[in-house]
Amino acid sequence: MPIDPVYAAALRRTSRLSIDLEAQLLSKLKSEPLLVVLHTAKEQAAEALAALVDVDAEDPKAIRALQNEVTRFDDMVRWLKQMLIDGPEADRELGALQMQEARELILSDEDAAQLGIPTEGTHDD
Repeated sequence: MPIDPVYAAALRRTSRLSIDLEAQLLSKLKSEPLLVVLHTAKEQAAEALAALVDVDAEDPKAIRALQNEVTRFDDMVRWLKQMLIDGPEADRELGALQMQEARELILSDEDAAQLGIPTEGTHDD
């Protein structure tokens, strides 16, 4: 079964994004745009949480607006965590795909079966 080049490209992109994100998060520079955005979102979320204490309980629109500020920050953090988790997994999967592709260049499915080398279940499309 040939390797899907679109899938392999997506894995490479996921891995690259994760590496870039990790580098930005670990950077000592305070001017990194990502860090500035995260810091700003965190401050706004903290202000919104504090404002929820005094907001008019009869004003659902104001309550929702404050809740959305907090949720936006939570979502950003969740998405960034997921990117960091997905990167190493994409690297492993890409490595397995590359090994499979190399094996397919050398061995047919029939030859692999005769040698006892599995050819199915090496990746999920």
